[in-house]
Amino acid sequence: MKAILLSACLMISILSINANTPVNGDPNESLSSQMSEIISKSAIWNDFEGDTNLLVSFTINSDGEVVILSTDSPKMDLAIKNSLNYKKLKVSKKVYNKIFHLPITVQKQV
Repeated sequence: MKAILLSACLMISILSINANTPVNGDPNESLSSQMSEIISKSAIWNDFEGDTNLLVSFTINSDGEVVILSTDSPKMDLAIKNSLNYKKLKVSKKVYNKIFHLPITVQKQV
């Protein structure tokens, strides 16, 4: 099995200023840092060959859970949805039901 590593930057670009607003003033609880943690711990990246870029569109439901709406990778769409859907996050209610677009770069570890 090839070792896969998400790049340190993960190239996370959340398109809403509210998405990066920390809950209770704790910067570690921001939406982007929580998504980065969930994504980097997921085992699905082992299925990728070489360097890969993808775009994941998602929302946060009223229970504070991630709901993956779409990806630009038909090959990995189901795996990404199974891995990330309904993961609970600590976020402000201000981000509920907004659509976010998350570019992800997966790089092979050398």
